[in-house]
Amino acid sequence: MVGVELSPLLASSASTHAEAQLTIVGSLESLPLADHCADLVTASMVLMDVDELDSSMAEIARILTPGGRFCFSVLHPLNTAGAFSDRDDPESSFVLSEPYFSPRRRSLTVERNGQKITFSHQHRTLARYFASLEGSGFVVDRLTEPVIGQALTSADPNWARRARMPNALHVSAMLD
Repeated sequence: MVGVELSPLLASSASTHAEAQLTIVGSLESLPLADHCADLVTASMVLMDVDELDSSMAEIARILTPGGRFCFSVLHPLNTAGAFSDRDDPESSFVLSEPYFSPRRRSLTVERNGQKITFSHQHRTLARYFASLEGSGFVVDRLTEPVIGQALTSADPNWARRARMPNALHVSAMLD
């Protein structure tokens, strides 16, 4: 197993874990790996962060063996199309602030334990993700929209609010 991480600090940190076999610094748009070297590629919550979706998809296809599988998760495109009208009200409405079909970069700053972190991602439609997969030779064989479980919804009203809509998209595709 090989992990690829854009941040040298995170790659170094990942390589210290007992389960880690090898973590290298690299970009999804230009993977530092040989052609056809992998039979499985996973990407968890990263494709919405890349600027060049098509070149990233092509790179994943390049390193996969024929018949190889690509499994990924992203924030659900509905989730990135808007926001709740009131962050503190668990019953607040979800509002599309901009058209769903308009691609755009969006940033969100979160504060945890006194530390502020800014997350940036691209809003893309379902059709955009699937066109990129198809353009790189992938055939989707599974798609799920996981539901937030009872343990989270009962513990936190914000999760209860989020359980009313899809939050993530999980996709499995094979290289044709």
